[in-house]
Amino acid sequence: MKKYTDYIHQLENYTIDDLRLIRGLGIIPTRYEVEISRGDDVYIMSAEVNFRVLYRGKIILCFGDLFLDKSLNELAVRKYRAQKDIELTLAADNIARTLKHIRGRKIKSVRVAKCGDIELCVGACRIQFLNDTHYRDWTILEIVSPKIMTQFTPASGKSYSLPTELLEVKNSGYGGIVASGAWMENQDA
Repeated sequence: MKKYTDYIHQLENYTIDDLRLIRGLGIIPTRYEVEISRGDDVYIMSAEVNFRVLYRGKIILCFGDLFLDKSLNELAVRKYRAQKDIELTLAADNIARTLKHIRGRKIKSVRVAKCGDIELCVGACRIQFLNDTHYRDWTILEIVSPKIMTQFTPASGKSYSLPTELLEVKNSGYGGIVASGAWMENQDA
C-alpha cells in the first residue's frame, strides 16, 4: 500500500508552469498555487499553511508578502481591501520575480519531512509548504486536477463543477498527518 509521500515523490520531473496567489474571501483562506505538468498531466498544488520560496538560501517569496506594500511597510486594511487583487502588495512583485527562476523548470527532487513540511527542489529554488500550525484539518498540501471535474451540489440545489482532489495532506494536531483523496482511495482498484 502506498503512503502519501510516495505520491508526492512522483511529482519529480514535472515542469513548473505557474505560481499564483488566490486571495481569500471571508471563510475561504488565501492560498498559493503551483501549477505543474508533464505531458497531458496537469496538477495544481496549493496549501492553507505557510508557504515560501528560497533562492540560493534566501527567502524571495513568503506568505507574509501579501500584507506588505512594495516598500516593505504593512498595508493599511483600507488599502488592502481596496485593491482589485494583489497589485499593491509585495507578493505581486515577488511572484513575478520567483516565476523568472522556476517557470518552465523541472522539479528535480521532492523532500517530505516527518512533521509534514514538503519541499520541491527546482534548480537553485526551494518551494516550501510548511506545516506551521496545530490546527486540526488544516491543509498542508492539496493536489487537484483541473482536467478531472467532480460535481458538487450543496443544499441550495445548484450544481458546481470542481476540480477533483487527488491528494490532500492535513495536520491532525500535535504533529499528526493524515492523507486522503482519489489517489489514496484508488489504491485497491
